[in-house]
Formats: sequence, C-alpha cells, structure tokens
Amino acid sequence: MLSSKEKELLRAKSIDNLKPVNPIFKQIVVKIINLTGKLLFIFKRNKLPKSVKKILFVSLYFNGDVLFQSPLFDSVKKMFPDAEIHFWIKNRAKGIMKGYPYAEKLHIYDNIRTRRFDEDVELELNAKFAFFKKLKAEKYDIVFDLTGLFWTAFAVFYLRPKYSAGFNYQGCDFVYNFSSTAVTEGHLIDRHLNLITENNAFTDVRQNLNISKTPVFYIAGDAASKIDELENIYGLANTKKRIVLHTSAGWESKKWDLENFVELTKLFPPDICIMLIGGSDDVKNNDYIVKNSNRVVHNFAGKLTFTETAELVRRADVFVGADSGPLYIAESVGTKTLSLFGPTNPLFSAPRGKGHTYIYNKLFCSADDNVQNCKLIAGLNCRTVDCMKIIKPVDVYNSISVIIK
Repeated sequence: MLSSKEKELLRAKSIDNLKPVNPIFKQIVVKIINLTGKLLFIFKRNKLPKSVKKILFVSLYFNGDVLFQSPLFDSVKKMFPDAEIHFWIKNRAKGIMKGYPYAEKLHIYDNIRTRRFDEDVELELNAKFAFFKKLKAEKYDIVFDLTGLFWTAFAVFYLRPKYSAGFNYQGCDFVYNFSSTAVTEGHLIDRHLNLITENNAFTDVRQNLNISKTPVFYIAGDAASKIDELENIYGLANTKKRIVLHTSAGWESKKWDLENFVELTKLFPPDICIMLIGGSDDVKNNDYIVKNSNRVVHNFAGKLTFTETAELVRRADVFVGADSGPLYIAESVGTKTLSLFGPTNPLFSAPRGKGHTYIYNKLFCSADDNVQNCKLIAGLNCRTVDCMKIIKPVDVYNSISVIIK
C-alpha cells in the first residue's frame, strides 16, 4: 500500500493532466439523438424471425474485445446450430478469428474509426457504401452490432436484417430491435451476453442453454505439434514450472516498464522456465529482456501464430501480463493468470474465478468502481502513468509464487 505522502507526491506530479472525459454537451446530444430516433422507430418489434439461416457479428475493436465477445458467439451458435456465422472485422483481428471454426466468412473493412487518437481513416463514402452493399447481398436474418458507432448502426439500418441487437455509444441504438442498456457498467463479457440474456426475444431459444462467462478460444490441431517441436528444441518438457510473460499491450499506458520485467526474471530460481510471447513488434523489446537478464529466458515473440501461442500458454503454469488480448487467451485455455492493471478498471475486464488474480493500485485519478477507464482517459492524457510504475517486480514475484506454490 502507498503511504499518504507517496500518494500526495503522485498527485502533485499528474494533477494538471486531469481533463473531462465525457463533456455534458456530448451526453445531451447523444440523448437527444437517441430519443428522436426512438420516436421515429417506435413501431420496431422485438421478435426473432421464424427461420434463421445467416447471422452477422460486427466486431471492429481489438483482440481482447473479440475474446470478451466470444461467449456470445458461442451461445448464438448453440442456439442456431444450422445458421451460417459471419463476421465483419478489421484486419487486426484476422489472426485471432482462426480460433473460431464456425466463422464461415470474414468480411474485412478497416476504414471505420474506433478510437480517435491513433486511427487515421478516410471518409471514403463510395467505398463504405460499396462494402455495405456487399453485406446487404448476404441477406442476414440477425445482425449483432458489438461496436456501437454511428457507422455500424447505419450499416445495420442499411442492411435491413430481419432482426438486430446491439448497443451504441453515439445515440443510435434506436436502429436495433433490441438494445442493451448496460453499455457503461459491469464486466465486458456480461455486457455482451446481455444482448441475449436480458432480451425476451431469445427466451425460447436459450432455454437449457449453458452460457459460459469465460472467454472462448479453440486451438487448432496443428498447434500442438508446433509446441511439441519447440519443447524438444529448447528442452522445455523437463522444466519444473513454466511462466509466460507478455510484455506488451495495445495501449502504451497499459504497459509495464521493460526494466521491471528484467528485474522480475532475475528473482526466479534457475529451475523455473520463463518464456516471453508477443507479436513481431515485440521482438526487440523482448530481446532486451533476454540480454539483460542474468538467466535463461526464451523469447518466442513473432515466432508463433495465435493458436500456437494459445497452446504454449495452455501448457504454462501461470501467465503474467497487462490488460491485453493474450491475458484473455490464457483465461480461455484454463491457465492461471496474474494481471497488471493501472489505467483500466479490473472490475470490467480482469479474468474471474479461481486461479486468477490481479495487481491494481488505486490512485486519486483511477477509475471509479462503475467506470471502465481512469479519469485520464485510460492514461491517454497522462504523462507519468504512475499507476503502472508503482507496481514493483518483487510484488509481482510474490504474487506469482503464491499462484504456483
């Protein structure tokens, strides 16, 4: 725990960064748009079509978000086992979608902005409508909008499916036959499942359905042989305990400093096997950890596919990482996890249940319990990211030791 003096020092360093996250004006505009739309669409019925042959999921966010949505994917497939399941995704999600064998068709279109600070997109109205026209030709019976933006809501309206469900952050949820009100509170998995669990239209088809609240990811059969090969090459099969470290995250503010990972590796005895994972962009940073550690550390970043990474993680005793996609891969394959949280609220996304724990130091600028991101917009307006810096390697080591004891 931080002393009051330490908290005051952190406050003095970063208080000037505080900015309003959701201006009142924006909230009022969203409510006006939504109210007007609901009046125009007042006769929309919340009733499923009698025959369901094609279903589309609109999922334009990141790999971690796909995993939060995966229990919904699985539940819908179980309710409609004969229906074709299609996905509209961005290129960044192509790899992880290989973990869902029922994804019969992937529609990829990137030019929709999902976050303002690092996505450059063109208006490209002609290209957008050409893509929407392509989707419309599929004649979907049900569409789930899990992205919740103006353009995705417009696409649902344009496609004219027989039934639609979703939530919208920009006041356009009047487009759907059913919209979930839980768009800002609760665990992200529950938020997506609400589209069927809190929806009376699905009452009959979800009877006797065993709904999992754990991320779902199916490991392809050839992944096991690849990891068997790695175990033979690096002599991993005879190691006492295996620890997987994921050293990166989708947002800079979520990352734990590389020097901390270096110090963490030095704390483990030599009979503990330490493996680093990540994408091709993480190779250089992971090599730095390998070079500066005083022990053997295996760097598999950039060498494995998503499914191969999932198999490697599945065979580990514990996974350690920040709030990012690989953390939820670990949860989905049943590996114990220690997650490091700072600018995001673990109540919204941390793995749940036995074998999962997290480290989270709540500061004056941290998120309130019912808010997902901190007061500095998940660290985007924060120069210091103190919430991650104050996580000490020895605290992480002690937590891991308890997990693998």
